[in-house]
Amino acid sequence: MKYHCLTPVSSKGTQESNTNGWKKFKGTTDVDDESNITWSAHHASQKQTSECETSITSLLLLLRDQAHSVATIKHAMKKVREAVAFLNPGQTPILAADQPLYAMAKEIQWYWPEEYGEDKFVIMFSGLHIEMTALKSIGSMLADSGWTSALVEADVASSRTADSFLLATNVTKTHQAHQVTACSLFQLLKKVYSSYLAEHSDGDEEASSFVEWCDSRKKESPQFAFWFSILNMELTILTLV
Repeated sequence: MKYHCLTPVSSKGTQESNTNGWKKFKGTTDVDDESNITWSAHHASQKQTSECETSITSLLLLLRDQAHSVATIKHAMKKVREAVAFLNPGQTPILAADQPLYAMAKEIQWYWPEEYGEDKFVIMFSGLHIEMTALKSIGSMLADSGWTSALVEADVASSRTADSFLLATNVTKTHQAHQVTACSLFQLLKKVYSSYLAEHSDGDEEASSFVEWCDSRKKESPQFAFWFSILNMELTILTLV
């Protein structure tokens, strides 16, 4: 197996300069498998196939006008509708936008219901705003629950930072705090259930399954029911976002 490798020629050889000012060498040399050639040269010599998978995503052209204007939002909605109708006729277009653009898109739906009505477009928040709203919702549930104090005692965050998690001031740090909380709650849950199984291992009474045990514990202990609901909500947020 041989590769065709470019090699520089002497200063007396013929050289040409391309538009970028780089030197293009004319000399070539055949090399065998034991020769040291570059990684890019090896892959450049391989045969390229024209077959490729069709992408399921697309990027529309960027607009030069300001985004927060009625004309721009209407134009974007029109183009999205045309693209969706071409690719999948009959499907209702779905648009995700940040909070200011979301409000403007909803106003367009209310002012022009025949063309951009709620039965013709689905307008939703973008992923960032959905996550912020979800984190604020669970933060309101965790207020005065001792969650922030537990984070401070565990050296996860300072007192001021832990209080900011309730309002999701910093989305990234709040997301990480709920990851730590979900892991801790699940470990405690499995630890208690393992103790329950150990107690019933030698007895005549058959131990309940994990789901049945959780249901019975939620009925017996309001504190267990509260933190179990917090764990489920955190897992839902971390799964969807």
